[in-house]
Amino acid sequence: MSDMPDQHGRAAAPSISRRSLAAAPMILAMTATRPAVAAEAKNSDTRARMSADDRLDLIELISSYAWNYDCGNAVGTAATFTQGGIIEVPGVRSVQGRADIIRLIEEFYETARGEKAWQHLTSNHVFHGSGKDCVVYCYWTILETNADNKNYREKLYGVATFGYYRAECVQGDGGWLISKLGIHQWDRDKLPWAS
Repeated sequence: MSDMPDQHGRAAAPSISRRSLAAAPMILAMTATRPAVAAEAKNSDTRARMSADDRLDLIELISSYAWNYDCGNAVGTAATFTQGGIIEVPGVRSVQGRADIIRLIEEFYETARGEKAWQHLTSNHVFHGSGKDCVVYCYWTILETNADNKNYREKLYGVATFGYYRAECVQGDGGWLISKLGIHQWDRDKLPWAS
């Protein structure tokens, strides 16, 4: 094919080879079936696709949980849950209700975090659900520093621990809230949503 203009500055007509002409029926047949294949694949997924807005709202909800927790706001942390919300650390402990969540978070501040500074980072969100309820799986990593040393150049920084959340979320009149948060240590041998 020539892209060179003719002597009058007009684009030259494309040239077509015999090979291209012979392949045309096959190319047309392949592109004609592509929408049917895509529709079949879409129909095989029984989960309703969540909107991008719902997905972003859920990421923001989990981020709000982390920001409140890391900034020492146990009440704000509990506000990301339903009234009867549950935090569960499998094999360790489970609490239900905002008042008990506040007590648990305050206990963590004293016993686990102490004077250290923490930052929860969440990523790799996977959504299973609809516009009314959803289970969100995501990685969490806790970065930690020894806050007792005020000279930032002498502080020790590192990863304290990591794992994944399994957050069961529901949407009400006020937006998305967590109804149950499972806090899991990392298990590299299985996908948490695989049965």
